[in-house]
Amino acid sequence: MANWQRKVDFSAYTEKYDEGELSIQEFAKIVAEKLKTLRKFEDEYINNQLEEIIWSFEDLADDEECMDEESTFNYLLEDLYNWGDTPLDDKFGGKKVCWIQMR
Repeated sequence: MANWQRKVDFSAYTEKYDEGELSIQEFAKIVAEKLKTLRKFEDEYINNQLEEIIWSFEDLADDEECMDEESTFNYLLEDLYNWGDTPLDDKFGGKKVCWIQMR
């Protein structure tokens, strides 16, 4: 099992979205805000990648006219998962950036 250096849990918000209590824009705003609270890494590349992901979620949150918002949200989640799976060492099961929990 990987040694996750950060963890962020969105499961309560996923449930609210699934139940229709949150719009996709509200959910995207929550994701962006929670990501902003993560402690920074010493690696600027990793920090810059996270900033770009945050900006993308903020853009979706502000775009009430997005035609394919759910697909856009899922695409952004894929970027977030890929960022979280970034290895921080070359050991098997070693350090990775962040565990992202959606369910």
